[in-house]
Amino acid sequence: MHQPRGDPGPRGRARRRRRQRGRRRPDPRGRPPLPRHPAPDRAPRPRRPFGRAAGRSPGPGSRAAALTVAVAGEPTVESLRRRDPEWAPWLALVELTREEVSGGAWDGAVPSPAAAGDDPALSGARIVVDGGLAGRWVARLARAAGLADRRGIGPAEALAVLRSGLDGEIRRLGGIAALLHADPAALGALAPLAAAPLLHACRRAWQDDPCLATWRHGCCPVCGAWATLAEARGLERSRRLRCAACGADWAFDWLRCPFCDNGDHLRLGGLAPDAALDTRRVETCAACSGYVKTVTALRPTPPQDLTLLDTATVELDVAALEAGYRRPAGRGRALGATVEARRRPSLAPWRR
Repeated sequence: MHQPRGDPGPRGRARRRRRQRGRRRPDPRGRPPLPRHPAPDRAPRPRRPFGRAAGRSPGPGSRAAALTVAVAGEPTVESLRRRDPEWAPWLALVELTREEVSGGAWDGAVPSPAAAGDDPALSGARIVVDGGLAGRWVARLARAAGLADRRGIGPAEALAVLRSGLDGEIRRLGGIAALLHADPAALGALAPLAAAPLLHACRRAWQDDPCLATWRHGCCPVCGAWATLAEARGLERSRRLRCAACGADWAFDWLRCPFCDNGDHLRLGGLAPDAALDTRRVETCAACSGYVKTVTALRPTPPQDLTLLDTATVELDVAALEAGYRRPAGRGRALGATVEARRRPSLAPWRR
């Protein structure tokens, strides 16, 4: 063993003990020294908000590709009612519809799906429903909305409302609105909710159809409506389009517009003025000026809750509209379906 500055080592150089670290010298700029080990419980510095106009989108999960809005937890009727009390009348209708959708009373009205092809499964379908069931349901919904007068809604009026909910033709409701002394626009807003139990029954019956698994359009493979929103689902962030009208769920490419099929990534983008995480965002298309809301989800949103999720993310719609983007009017595909009441068997066979 050699003492410090003692005998030379094997290579002929004197060994020296490593100098111990002393006190830190003062910073010539007068600033306090940085800690060697920052406290583990110190909160991270907040990130600066940033913004970007519509333009190139690098792909899913990019902060520069979308507008984000923080929404805590999964939306429920009660949470939305507390957050926005002025929505209480609308949420009451949504709650009624969720109850009717969850039952199986409409399963008997499901028609045969359309032949395999490039059309939605309900295209050209002949739908036969129980007139009494349709009349009771539409009347219940209209009473909750304050649209039914003392005359009420009969089976004929109920079938007309169902047809309008299926094909989006609200103009045919003008006569019924005048008969009920109701606002035609309010009755038109009620029509999609009235058709929801029938559409959800069709989606449940056909959800395992292999033809629906190969659908790659921006409109719904069941009812032809434009996708309500998109989900970036799972850890792999796969893109799934969702239809609130019937609850359908289908895959779609990320770098493609659901409305005009534009695949030029230079014209796909969005807005990102918020520093929140990518849990809610808007994806835009400069080719058609359309937009679609996107939410991050580990699991599929339950079909009956999609209307609630659409309502909970209305801030995204407002931001997109203010930026000049619009959703396309009407339906993605015309159905050409017919709705009629089931004939009751006659008690007198000779009167058929």
